[in-house]
Amino acid sequence: MRHRKSDAMYGKMLGVFAMGIMVGSAITLLFTAQSGRDSGEKNRDYVRRKGEKLNDLQDKNLRT
Repeated sequence: MRHRKSDAMYGKMLGVFAMGIMVGSAITLLFTAQSGRDSGEKNRDYVRRKGEKLNDLQDKNLRT
């Protein structure tokens, strides 16, 4: 009997998780103001800038 309750609980948790993914995806699609290409460029620029700052920090730490 105990095994069946845990299976039911697992199924419910999985269902809630899947529903959260679907709702989150729908909200993201509705409220995204940029195209995929624009978002990709913005993300690449962000990562590039952070990488440059990290390199500068490493250079500074190596010099001291």
